Amino acid sequence: MSAGESRPQPARRAYRVSEVAAMYGVSTATIRAAIAAGRIPARRLGSVVLVPADAVDTIGVPMREGGR
Repeated sequence: MSAGESRPQPARRAYRVSEVAAMYGVSTATIRAAIAAGRIPARRLGSVVLVPADAVDTIGVPMREGGR
């Protein structure tokens, strides 16, 4: 690998709640409510809540505030 090349980044395996919210244009409270309701799977790692990348991929249509 030459000095100008960068190593390929491994595929993301999980996202923070704030990242998922930004992807879908909703608040973090909306994502946290969906997690609490069991609509989005998540895992806690210390003080960080992580949403698996495959779950983000299957959310599909962006969610909107108010659950509609």
